[in-house]
Amino acid sequence: MVYKARDKFTGEIVALKMLKPNIINQKKNPTWRREIDILTSCRNPSIVELREVIFTPNGCDRSIYLVMEFIEKDLHGVMQKRWTPFLEADVKFFMRQLLSGVKYLHDRNIMHRDLKPSNILVQDNNTLKICDFGCSRVTGSRPYTQPVVSLWYRAPELLCGSRNYTTAIDMWSLGCIMAELLSKEVLFCGNTEIDQLKKIKEVFGKPGGCNELRKMFPAAGFSGRPTLSRSGFELLSGFLSCEPRKRLTADAALKHPWFDEVLYNPVAPGVFSPYSV
Repeated sequence: MVYKARDKFTGEIVALKMLKPNIINQKKNPTWRREIDILTSCRNPSIVELREVIFTPNGCDRSIYLVMEFIEKDLHGVMQKRWTPFLEADVKFFMRQLLSGVKYLHDRNIMHRDLKPSNILVQDNNTLKICDFGCSRVTGSRPYTQPVVSLWYRAPELLCGSRNYTTAIDMWSLGCIMAELLSKEVLFCGNTEIDQLKKIKEVFGKPGGCNELRKMFPAAGFSGRPTLSRSGFELLSGFLSCEPRKRLTADAALKHPWFDEVLYNPVAPGVFSPYSV
């Protein structure tokens, strides 16, 4: 549970995330310790800041509160309030920030394991911050727990039951988020793991599978579908490779030519104007 609170000493508005006693008292469930350790060690503009950890008195009702910077909006809520999808230039603006945060995590051998729009906070100046590290894990010891990642953003290897996955699962989630930003629609919205695999197979399960994805994001035209440049589509398909070893890393994605490409803005041709809430 997350509360909005005011610091009595500074007057600053903060977020209080309460970890429930039944979670804390489970000795075999160390996820809350991992979340504190990871947030304490991470300092990056694209990751939510942990200010303090408060422990209540011992006993059956003991709780832990994580005091974090307060950001009212998340990306899921922002997309729900929009009538139209984002322009490609706006998506580029967002993806650069997300990749920067994910690269920071992966460089420190941290898998987020639950990247999705509702776990991405949006500040008034359009800065994105990754939050909710309850499922995060430092890589190194295997096998890992299963299942992880919300269903619609879960990589194929996870849907197939793999317990020896890598940071590539986060890159698949980023691909799903990028597609959702472009279309304002969830890319693969299955009801069960089997249904989710079916929806992925409908796109990639036959020869020339990327052609099916390209139909969803044409380079140009009047099909009513969101457009995506050739370079942008290469990046998207690099995220959504069904083979984890062939998936783009966060470092390689940040160096992709798409981020240096000058995109056409129909509102002001030749001018990039970042999205505003």
